[in-house]
This record gives sequence, C-alpha cells and structure tokens, in this order.
Amino acid sequence: MTAKTYAEAEQAYKQAKAAYSASAASGQAVSPIDGVITRMLVQEGEYVEAGTPIAVACSEEMLTLRADLPERFRSRLPQISSANVADPITGQVYSLDEMGAKRITSPKGIASQRGYVPLYFTFDNNGQLTHGSYLKVYLLGEPVAGAMSVPLSALSEQQGAYFVYRQIDDDCYEKLPVKIGANDGTNVEILSGLNGDEQIVVDGVVAVRLAESSRVAPEGHSHNH
Repeated sequence: MTAKTYAEAEQAYKQAKAAYSASAASGQAVSPIDGVITRMLVQEGEYVEAGTPIAVACSEEMLTLRADLPERFRSRLPQISSANVADPITGQVYSLDEMGAKRITSPKGIASQRGYVPLYFTFDNNGQLTHGSYLKVYLLGEPVAGAMSVPLSALSEQQGAYFVYRQIDDDCYEKLPVKIGANDGTNVEILSGLNGDEQIVVDGVVAVRLAESSRVAPEGHSHNH
C-alpha cells in the first residue's frame, strides 16, 4: 500500500468516525429540548447526511403570541401594553400579565398579513397553551378614567338586550337594563344603567334569571360596583 492510498483510507475513516453517532446508528433522533415539533424538514424514509436538520422543535416553556390588529386601529398601538387571551374551545381566559408577558418587536423573517399590523408578546407558558393554537385575543390599553365595569359573569343577555341583577335584600333582586361597551375577556364596560354603588350579582346569575318566572329567591352571590 502506498503512502497516498494509506492517507486516503485514514481520511475516509476519520470522516466516517466523525459522522457516526449512537442515535444515528439506532435510527432515532432526540431533540435537545423539551417541546413540540412545529415543522418537518424531511420526508419519511428520505436519506439524509449526518448533521442534516430534520425537524424544528419549539419549547413549550416560553411562547410567542402574534395578534393581528386591523390597520384602522394603528394609531392605538402606543397604548397597547398587554393582552388577555381566551381558549375558543374551553372559554378559559388567561392574563398574559400574570404570565410575565413582554411586548417584543416583529421576529425576523415573518411577513405581516395585508391590512393588519402584527403585535408580538412573549410569555411564560402555564402548561395550558400549545404552540400553533389559535386564541381569541383582547388587547389591553391604558385604563379609561371614570369607566365603570362589571365581571362578564354578571351579565344576562335576553333577546339582544343586557341586564344585571341588583340585590336588594336576602330574598329580593331587581333586574336592571344596562348598555355595555368593550370587554377584556374578564370584565365589561357599563356605559349606562348603573350608578356605581349597586350591589350586583356576579355569581349564580343563571339561577337568579330562572327564578324570575318561578318567583323563588335563589341563593346568590353579589358584588359592589
């Protein structure tokens, strides 16, 4: 064997040794992070060279939310600081503020949707949200001075009109018509119908409503607003 042939064989051996890994030999690939696979880069059964990326994984511990704001609301961007999000399946509402949310600039390489301004928030996942899921987003701005609000659970909707129940005493409730404004997924603004010192039922509204026709006073829970 000539020196040249030996050198070529040795080089080939070193390359093969560098490319070899126990996981590759077993036919398995292990992600270096815990999370979910968001994109496959190769097809099943496809041959790849050692070191070739085969998938993209995303950690579930920290997520990024993208909210598309219609262009007509662009002027309100400076006031938006955070958001509440609702799972459209369960109806559960999550506060991004409570999950350490931070508003960030647009990630590189992501195109915006025509007619919308994208906003991005990163937050610590509480284990209930999954990458790639669609959520209903309530963008939060500066507090409105003098605004009055009640929990959404206090509202009763009847034929397109909205009502709340004021507790007069232990056995008596009064239904009050109200005009509502915007809501943040948890509370709703009351534009008219309340003075602000009423004791409003916030839990058990359905029971109170059902008792209207039966005239049976339910055991309700109230709240001052």
